[in-house]
Amino acid sequence: MATDVSQASTLSTSRSFIFGTSGADTIAGTAGADIIYGRAGSDVLSGDAEADMFVVRRGEGSDTITDFQAGSGGDILRLQNYGLSDFAAFKAASVQSGADLSVTLPNGETLTLTNVDGEALLPENLKLDQPLPVSGAPTAWNSTYEPGSTLEGTAENDQLAGSNPDITLVGGMGDDTYIVWDHTNTVVEEADAGIDTISTYGVHGYSLASAPNVENLTLLGGETSSARGNSLANIITGNSASNLIDGGGADDVLIGGGGRDTFVIRQGEGSDTIMDFEAGQRGDTVALADFGFENFAAVKSALHQVGSDAILDLGDGSILTFRNSQTADFSANNFSLAVDTASLVQTFNDDFNELDRFSDGDGTWRTRFEWWGDGAFTLAQNGERQIYVDTDFRGLTNTEQESPLGYNPFSIEDGKLVITAEPIADPSAATKHFDYTSGMISTHSSFSQTYGYFEITAELPKEPGTWPAFWMLPVDNGWPPEIDILEAYGDISNQVHTAVIGTGGTTDTWAQVDTSEGSHSYGMMWTPYEITFYVDGVKTSSVATPTELHDPMYMMANLAIGGLAGNPDPALVAQFSIDNIAAYQLPEYTLDQYTLRQSGAHTRYIEGTYGPETLQGTSGNDFLNGRAGADSLIGGAGDDTYNVNDRTAKVYENFDGGIDTIRASVSYALPANVENLYLVGNDGWNGAKGNDLPNIIVGNGGGNTITGGRGNDILTGGAGPDTFVFSRGDGSDIITDFQAGPGRTDVVKLVDYGFSTFEEVQAAMTQSGDDIHLALDGFETLVFRGRQISDFAADDFLLPDIPPESLAWIRANIGTEGADTMLGSASNERFEGKGNADTYSGGMGDDTYLVDNAEQQVVERPREGIDTVEAYISYALPDNVENLKLLNPGTSGTGNDLANRITGSEGSDVLNGLGGDDYLVGGRGADVFVFERGNGSDTVADFSGSATEEGDTLRFVGYGPDAYLTNVEDNWTIHYSGGEESFHLSGVTSLSQTDYVFA
Repeated sequence: MATDVSQASTLSTSRSFIFGTSGADTIAGTAGADIIYGRAGSDVLSGDAEADMFVVRRGEGSDTITDFQAGSGGDILRLQNYGLSDFAAFKAASVQSGADLSVTLPNGETLTLTNVDGEALLPENLKLDQPLPVSGAPTAWNSTYEPGSTLEGTAENDQLAGSNPDITLVGGMGDDTYIVWDHTNTVVEEADAGIDTISTYGVHGYSLASAPNVENLTLLGGETSSARGNSLANIITGNSASNLIDGGGADDVLIGGGGRDTFVIRQGEGSDTIMDFEAGQRGDTVALADFGFENFAAVKSALHQVGSDAILDLGDGSILTFRNSQTADFSANNFSLAVDTASLVQTFNDDFNELDRFSDGDGTWRTRFEWWGDGAFTLAQNGERQIYVDTDFRGLTNTEQESPLGYNPFSIEDGKLVITAEPIADPSAATKHFDYTSGMISTHSSFSQTYGYFEITAELPKEPGTWPAFWMLPVDNGWPPEIDILEAYGDISNQVHTAVIGTGGTTDTWAQVDTSEGSHSYGMMWTPYEITFYVDGVKTSSVATPTELHDPMYMMANLAIGGLAGNPDPALVAQFSIDNIAAYQLPEYTLDQYTLRQSGAHTRYIEGTYGPETLQGTSGNDFLNGRAGADSLIGGAGDDTYNVNDRTAKVYENFDGGIDTIRASVSYALPANVENLYLVGNDGWNGAKGNDLPNIIVGNGGGNTITGGRGNDILTGGAGPDTFVFSRGDGSDIITDFQAGPGRTDVVKLVDYGFSTFEEVQAAMTQSGDDIHLALDGFETLVFRGRQISDFAADDFLLPDIPPESLAWIRANIGTEGADTMLGSASNERFEGKGNADTYSGGMGDDTYLVDNAEQQVVERPREGIDTVEAYISYALPDNVENLKLLNPGTSGTGNDLANRITGSEGSDVLNGLGGDDYLVGGRGADVFVFERGNGSDTVADFSGSATEEGDTLRFVGYGPDAYLTNVEDNWTIHYSGGEESFHLSGVTSLSQTDYVFA
């Protein structure tokens, strides 16, 4: 006989997996708790004193166990594939033979338990293919539709259905099945009163914590949902969608059903069995909480093949069994481990030793929303009954008082920010019809980020009608998208809601977690490919990243009242206590290390002819080669590669259809849902254009025009002379091989950013290690790999010929009759006072200021967007404001040292750009355009000289009496004793002596 001791692997908990050979073995366990599997041959097995598991598999011989410990807390016999239905069937196959128990198994093999009295065996000593009992079929049926009613069962196997909210179902002594509407249905079941099952439809799912004596739980229907067990040994069964399944305490049986399911396994909650786990890259997931696995390699080393099952030693004395699974099939994607924030780059943290409110362009937290009107203080469309206030709150729109109303929902208690919601004691016109005050905080003006891990640690309110939330919106405040990291309703302490909202719809999950006591952490990991939610470090759900979620987002936390949370008590006082809010970036998505995924190697080659045709991929990694012609190439779920040789060829991919690549020998633009583009060959000048995803785009050996489009892209030009094109809103891109310097062939074209000179570009550059970071605006950065600032020259950049306009505003800030100080955010905003000495400070974003008196001041900082003043008076632009529009005829508009866009009124105006290369539009009327010596090369877009009805005039100042003009088409030169300067008159190729004057 042989003993395969080389396959014994002793773990840190002293549990060992000991395997036999294909022959007849004698195997002895260790002093710890072992799992012993003899494999083929008639083996003799012994386990020593601890509680061991002996695995016996059909067709592998007749084994003898010499020291099996029967009874409570004893050994476990795992019989695989024998088809025994329950413990009674096992007992029926057992015969006492003297001191030994002999078991005749269904296929004729025998099992001998030496010195075991069959009467001492308990059900807990046996694990079968169906480890736990199911409810018997119903023999009596009853249902009710009446909310608030109670439905009572009988002594039979009842099916009790509550078909509306707020119904109580009371079972009897039989095996009862409860059909519940949602969490508001109450199930009453006595202990040891049959094997009972709760079945439920809908997205809210169910937790057996509210039914402690019910054994089993089944999710019905086809919606993503969640289920959690109780302290009993439960059978938890999912539906056809992707579910979150948590067995709770004891040894549970978990069945995912269809979809990509997540199974939550917690330390100290028993040894569970997953019956239908799908391993592999796009399979199911196990979320391992608190077990100390640092990476997949650690998990893999604890995963063992035991007969037809894979068994994971969890390191705390418990195991997780994957029924009918092979260890070789598992991948890192099948395991979600605790988020290791120490391996991430922390980018934001607030422990709330104080509330750092944003004020005067500085600080962390804004205490109102970014949109305008009453919407800055509440989300009335949600049915909310509170307004968000702070110590500066003077009333809702058009009801503002001269001084603050005295509200303060914020306090710091024991290092926590406490947001208190309470009734409005003395309602007034300034608070309109709202019943409560509360608070919200937002990082819109101080912090935003694309991708990373975001987390709040907080204690939630418990009162009915309260609705705490931690969520994110894009900095441009477009909607959708939206990410809800935490939403909860105060009176439902065993559920939290998460959601990802995109133009394609909402993907949300109600996780069954107990938040009734103390603080808990709620986190979200966001990558270009997936968004994953966590509660207390345990994964609760994940969803593929929508196409529109690749731009910077900011964080918010608030305590709403009413709306979806239901009706609050009129005297409600509730608190949302926030201990910490933090954000981290994954190293691979920092600018210095930014990487994106490549397509996997193809496993199937599909080739067409030289004519137009349709090629259909599979669910694997396909290579589709259309050769030539107007082909239609359709991929599947895998990482597909497409070979395109004709610009009219069409590539079709589905959302979340793998990481896909197009290899094109012609100019090509990435279609939706395709990530990467490679130009191949060396001939001619080709174009490569990305889509709204983060793309890898690689040029060929010729000259290329490469446009990444939206998303943070990685761009490589290749050997030829390449032009890289960037527009506002395109994200932060990486150029890996830019050839910089005088006479070099690569060029960056900046379409509508606020640069007018190379010196301005250089001033926006910083050296970061071996790379250059060019700050395009407050949110977007262009990275040049392996370059120094001194490498660059003016001919490396193509700058806009016409200064860009401000983007449309999305929020209005309206002042009072007094002297207001109005502070903006990172949004595109409009500021409008009501006279007097107002001060406007817009901050980030494209801001528009309405100015109607000389005492109003506009304050902007460098690179805070493209800003515009709309003036009813003669006005000179202050520093860092780009554009000016005159609204009253007969006024003058003067620029600054930037490249300004100055637009006149419908009457006669005087426009003077001053420094920078300005763009002047007179509009109607007889306008005067002023050019001062040494102040740049300006363009007049609509000059109409003295021979026209408008009769515009050019006035040249400081050039001396001998100055004269020449032109080449509509490009004009001023010749004077000190040199030459140029200007441009769009479409004007000749001037009369009365069209201009040298002053």
